[in-house]
Amino acid sequence: MQRLYIEDIKEMSIQSVLELNEWYKKLGEKESCYLLDKKNFFTANRTKQNQEYEFVFRKRLYFYPFNTLGELTEYATKHKCYFEYRGSNEFTKEQEKEREMSFTTVSFCKDSFSETHEDTLIYPFYHFEMEIIPKAKTSSDYDFFKEYISDDTQNLAPSDEVQCVRSLFYEDIEIVTTKNAEEWQKFYDQWIQKQNAHFLDRKEYYPNINQAVAIQYHKLEIQAFSQEELEMELKKVGYLFSHKPENGWTEQRNTKLFKIVDEASKPISYLFLGVREDIIELS
Repeated sequence: MQRLYIEDIKEMSIQSVLELNEWYKKLGEKESCYLLDKKNFFTANRTKQNQEYEFVFRKRLYFYPFNTLGELTEYATKHKCYFEYRGSNEFTKEQEKEREMSFTTVSFCKDSFSETHEDTLIYPFYHFEMEIIPKAKTSSDYDFFKEYISDDTQNLAPSDEVQCVRSLFYEDIEIVTTKNAEEWQKFYDQWIQKQNAHFLDRKEYYPNINQAVAIQYHKLEIQAFSQEELEMELKKVGYLFSHKPENGWTEQRNTKLFKIVDEASKPISYLFLGVREDIIELS
């Protein structure tokens, strides 16, 4: 379940809506490529290496422009996203953290997608969901990517070697105290437990192979004494640093980057918090 707040629905121009739609589409392809590259690490694929299939992820984007808020909230509920009014109540620390990690974006705009139509009020809804797909081992990763994820394979070689990375931005490194970092570490433990319970509720059963599977998260935590060391350690697991594009959006919403300082603002260490996606088999 994901909580969304009516007060977070912000107005956007039609141009921004179209740009955000393209950004989500490309990010979904990039994420799907990254997860495809990690398939050999999934528990369900390691426990039965002799099987004729393997499980892979596809990160699917749901984008719809709704005409009314009622239509929006009804559709969002089907995807386990629940809207509520915050009213005059301030967000709790937990709610603030949940909002920061949300990949779901809701906005409204009063514009027209065509010069021949009058301006109308619409509510664009962007939402990512991970889907598990059984893939025959005789099918190459390249062919799978082209069939299920995107026809744009210009950056992929037509072989089984599919390699994609996740982007982190220097501008997203936050300066925090040791206490702040510990609060986030505790929050991640609790958040991952909630996510895993949600994933178990939405397990998938595939009758053609008589197998039920579910998504699970594991906390990925990396600490380093310098930014350079952190970059090297993250590169080993497929995360690369760069500068955020102008007017760009943070790609890794469920990760946090911290520069931990003491009371005199002297750096103590660097911390990365994130998740490692997994697929497990269920009896």
